[in-house]
Amino acid sequence: PAAPAAPAEALKAFTAELTQAKPGGDAAAAPLLGRFFDAEVSKGAPVNAVAAKPSAGGGNLLQRSLASLKELRVGTYNVLNLMEKVGKHVPDPANPGKMIKVSERTPKEEWQLREQAKAILELNLDVVALQEVETIAALDEFNQRYLGGAYKTMLIEGNDPRGIDIAFLVKKDIPFSVEQRSHKGETWNDPTQGGAQTTIFSRDLTSLVVRAPGIAKPLFVLLGTHFKSKRDRPGDPDSEVLRTAQMKRAAEVAARYKAEFGDDVPLMLAGDFNGDLNGGPEFAPLWGEAGLTNSLDLGDKPLRGEDRVTHTYHPKDGPSHFAQMDGVLVSKSLAGLVRRAEIYRYKNPDGTVKPIPRTYKEREKNPSDHFPLFMTLDFQPLLRRIQTTLSAVEAFGPEVQGRSGVTEVPAAKPAAVPGERKLAVLGMLWSFLAIASMYIVMPVRSAFLLTQHGPDVLPWVFMASAVFTGLAAWAYGKFSRRPRAQLIGGTLAVLGLGLVGWWLAAPVAMASAPVSFAFSMWTDAFSIMSVTLFWTYAADRFKGEAVKSWFGFFAAAGALGSIVGSGVTRYLVAAVGAPSLLLIAAATFAAIGLVFWAMEKTKYEAPSTAQAAPAPKASDYGAWATAKLIAASPFLLALAGLVFFERLVPDFMQYLFNLQAQQAYTTKEAMAAFMAGFGMIAGAASLVVSAVATRWMLKTVGVGKTLMSAPLMSLLGFAAMGVAPTLPVTIGANLAEGLPRYTVFKAAKEATYTTADKDVMYRVKAYIEMFVYRFARGIAGLILLFLTGPAFLAWGPSAVAWAAVPLSLAWVYVAWRVAREHRRAEAAKPPARPS
Repeated sequence: PAAPAAPAEALKAFTAELTQAKPGGDAAAAPLLGRFFDAEVSKGAPVNAVAAKPSAGGGNLLQRSLASLKELRVGTYNVLNLMEKVGKHVPDPANPGKMIKVSERTPKEEWQLREQAKAILELNLDVVALQEVETIAALDEFNQRYLGGAYKTMLIEGNDPRGIDIAFLVKKDIPFSVEQRSHKGETWNDPTQGGAQTTIFSRDLTSLVVRAPGIAKPLFVLLGTHFKSKRDRPGDPDSEVLRTAQMKRAAEVAARYKAEFGDDVPLMLAGDFNGDLNGGPEFAPLWGEAGLTNSLDLGDKPLRGEDRVTHTYHPKDGPSHFAQMDGVLVSKSLAGLVRRAEIYRYKNPDGTVKPIPRTYKEREKNPSDHFPLFMTLDFQPLLRRIQTTLSAVEAFGPEVQGRSGVTEVPAAKPAAVPGERKLAVLGMLWSFLAIASMYIVMPVRSAFLLTQHGPDVLPWVFMASAVFTGLAAWAYGKFSRRPRAQLIGGTLAVLGLGLVGWWLAAPVAMASAPVSFAFSMWTDAFSIMSVTLFWTYAADRFKGEAVKSWFGFFAAAGALGSIVGSGVTRYLVAAVGAPSLLLIAAATFAAIGLVFWAMEKTKYEAPSTAQAAPAPKASDYGAWATAKLIAASPFLLALAGLVFFERLVPDFMQYLFNLQAQQAYTTKEAMAAFMAGFGMIAGAASLVVSAVATRWMLKTVGVGKTLMSAPLMSLLGFAAMGVAPTLPVTIGANLAEGLPRYTVFKAAKEATYTTADKDVMYRVKAYIEMFVYRFARGIAGLILLFLTGPAFLAWGPSAVAWAAVPLSLAWVYVAWRVAREHRRAEAAKPPARPS
């Protein structure tokens, strides 16, 4: 006997038979549907277990090319609680606006699932928007068991308290590149609830951006919706206020897609509108602002009257209602391509069409209280819109065959986004200038401080620095609501003027121990704020794959800046003196203002994984509010812990390094030259690692594992110093720990911030990177004072190194936690939104 056909091939053969049967009428198609489900499938058995026998003429249908696809069938279907009935829910009298469950979930009946699958298969839909889908697992089971696995399944969990979501089915044999997005985080101020801020969409307004493989310009955008039902809300009869607001927001979202992809982007809005599309006043924004048209009004046979009914409602104490509650609305660029739009009517076993239900009892005999609606589009004009870049599609043939029997789409190289390269080059220049100026200032700081106080003062410096930087972070937080240009531009100006001020005060700082102590605190704040400003801005402007592509180069530019800055100090300090270096640093830093101005003028919209967040209130700002925000988020809390140990542990390394250096170099010039020389070596090594390894590690090893690099190297370094606390070993340990910390670890840590929305990033990142970072330095100072102070333990360098080993282990653990929380945060976001 012939070998049984693969499940996908069996379904394709069946589809071919069904297409041939349609000219004979619906009655001719019914026996095929019955045979497909009944004759060869025992009740409840999965379709993919069938040894189907394709009939003559069915043939083997291979992957279709887009060039051969003449028409596209797009549908919408409310499948009524797939795959379980969610139980009965009634208004909760104790919580207005909320629902309570009064009956448990029950499995959806088998005949309903089979009839719904028959409708989808008979219509031969290519893309379907579904409503009331329980979970992605339920959709996968429905697809595999009843649709033969013919579709790609896509679902993002939405806001519905009953757990019924919007989903999509996309034919696997069409080589589409499909990206799903979510707008469930959109918020509004509900006027019926005293202006309380809450999510606006009852479920979601999710979308599919459908492309040809390898081509950035979309073929079309399909928005899937399930607007608020007419069940009353407190102060909102029939939920009309909320549903009207949802329509307005849907029109705004449609406008965003037009702004992103062009006014002529083909756009569809499909789903359950929970109102009569033929007369409801709440739909005005869809017709006016969004410029959409009801597909039932288009094509060669526009539907009229009762032919447009997609839903019936039969109350116990009133007349029945008949309405077009479901629809596929299309933009002007699509209206002329609609060949026809139809509504599917359920069939009797003999293939005859059932009449529209007139009673509740009649409606219960159908598999859903809604009818599927679909439209047929002329596809080739859609393809011609992107014809200039179609070579990737034409080159895609059936020889690229996967084990599933469905041709697999080759991974497309992301298209370059306009402005991205220019912005990245300017970002590299900013990183270079920021680190160069810092590496000019830091050796001068060390020379002033260590030659006047010695390393014993470092614990006190660390604690004082924590207080001073905490105050700086508090002040920065007070202005974090300002527009980006004012916030960052103003902070850059304050830091630049500070450098000029210290240049003027340098003669006093060289002669006065208290002033040099104050200068050390200021330079600590300067170094962390100048770096934080850059990475905050970079995390705001770059998202998704752009992070992995460019953040390594930013780190490399910073490493180059450390070489140049250290070189300036090393080779000029003897000629011009330490104070004059501060003026050179100020001039270098001032150039950042011009770079920032150029970046602000560069038009570039990054692909974003961050969802829209509720607009913050004034009370959301400030140190205490930000701390509460961090504490409420496992991801932000883990990230704060990572930054805490990122500062705490290296301060032990710095203490040991400065202790050894102070014993070897006693003059200001010698100390500044040594520190600058070490900075040059470290910078050169960092430049090589940043240029060669960072991008590769982020893309190949991943953000999570890359975060482990610096903690693990610090662990090895402290163990080595514990055995041999000499200057050469300390220099080697410093390089081994600092090299990954300033390159791959730094880039990976900054990449984690890109999952946060803009407002959270500007508030939280500055708080973590300045306040938490320097608070950790204060804790390090306290611990070091206790370990090394003559009045306390008075430990030597070897004992201090071993004391840092458990702290390094804690850093390793926290890095692992951040990696785990980052994966969860990434998984909770919709896919990246390319421009």
